[in-house]
Amino acid sequence: MKTINSGLAVCRLIGNLINSTQNIDISALPSVAEMAMFADKHNLTTMLYPALKYCEYPEDKLSQLAKKAEQISFYQIKTDALAQKLSKQFTSAEIPHTILKGVEFQKYYPSELIRKTSDIDFYINSEYKEKAENIITLLGFEFAKSEENSVNFKKKPCYYIELHTDFTAENKIYADVLNEILSDCTTENGYRQSLTDTANLLYAVLHLYKHFVNSGAGVRMLLDIYLIQKSPNIDSKRINEIIKKLELEKFFSAVNSISKYLFDGEKINDDLKSAIVFILNSGTFGSDAFYHQIKVSEIEGSHNKRVLKHFLNQFGFSSENIKRKYPFAKKYPITIPYFQIHRVVSGFLHKKETISDANLRYKSFNNKDEINKVATVMQAMGINNKIK
Repeated sequence: MKTINSGLAVCRLIGNLINSTQNIDISALPSVAEMAMFADKHNLTTMLYPALKYCEYPEDKLSQLAKKAEQISFYQIKTDALAQKLSKQFTSAEIPHTILKGVEFQKYYPSELIRKTSDIDFYINSEYKEKAENIITLLGFEFAKSEENSVNFKKKPCYYIELHTDFTAENKIYADVLNEILSDCTTENGYRQSLTDTANLLYAVLHLYKHFVNSGAGVRMLLDIYLIQKSPNIDSKRINEIIKKLELEKFFSAVNSISKYLFDGEKINDDLKSAIVFILNSGTFGSDAFYHQIKVSEIEGSHNKRVLKHFLNQFGFSSENIKRKYPFAKKYPITIPYFQIHRVVSGFLHKKETISDANLRYKSFNNKDEINKVATVMQAMGINNKIK
C-alpha cells in the first residue's frame, strides 16, 4: 500500500507542475524517502525534485533528492549532447537517420523536467548499417549485443546506443505500421529525419503495447504519451484510424484514462484499478513476474510442462539453448544431456545466487494467483494475449 500511495503522490506532483496548478497539500504527502524510492524505480527522480520545489516543499528536506537528481541530470545532458553529436556525424557521412524515443520525447516535457533516457535509439536503413557502426565505434563505444535487425553498443560509465534497421522482428503484428510511421518525417540537412508529433505519439503507443505484452510497463511510458498528446499538431483523425485498424481502441482508451487519473486526478472506472496497481508496483519496464507469466502462457502443453520448459529456457538448460551455445552439441545432439548436466553443476559451484534466484522464479511461474492477476490486468488493458 505504501508503494501505491507514494506512486500516486509522485504522479500528482508531476501533473501539478506540468499543468501549472497548485492542488497539492504538502502536509498530506508521504515522506520524501518513500516518494524518492518510487521515483527511482520509475526513472522519475529528475521530475520529482522540481515538482516538490514547485509546490514549495521545504528545501532543507530535499538535499539528498536534489543531489541524486543533479547527478542523473548531468549524465542525461551528456547523453542528449552525444545523440546530437552522432546525428551530425551521420549527416556528414550522408547517412539518413531518425532519433527515436527518449531523446526525441524530451522536447514534449516542460523545461523544468529532465527525462532520464536509458539509451539512444537510432533508426537507419540497413544499407548504412556498417557505415554507422564504424562511426559509433570510433567514438569509443563497444559492441554489446546483436539482435535481429538491431545492434547495441555501450560505453562507460553509462552510455548505450541501439541501432535499429527494421521493426519486423520487434513487433511482427505492427511492423507495417511502424515502418509507415517512420516515413512520416520532416528532414533537416537532407539526412536527419524527425518524426512528426503524430508519428511520435503512434510510436509511443505501439512501443508501450510491445512492453505490456512482454513484461508490462511503469509510469514513465504513460507520461510520454500523456505529454505528446498535449501538442497542438496531433492529427487525431489519423491516430484514431490507425488505432482502430490495429484493434487497439480499448488499450489506447485505457492508457489515456489511467494517465488522466494519475496526473490529473480524474475519476477512474473500477475495471482499470487492477492495472493501476500493477503499473505503480512495477518498474520503468514492468515486472519480472509479469514477464515470466506471459512467457509461460505462450508455451504449448499442460501447465506443469510449460512452467518447466520456461524454467529451462531461462537458465540455458533447454536443448535449443544448449545447441546455440555449444556447436559440438548442435553437431552431435547425443551430447546435449552432458552439456545440460555441466551447466547445472557449474551453476551450483559458481553461481549460487543464480540458482537460488532460479528456485524463487520457478515458484513464481507456478503461482496460480499470480497468473490470475496477470490475466486480469491484460483484460483490463484490452491486450489480446491468452494467459493459460
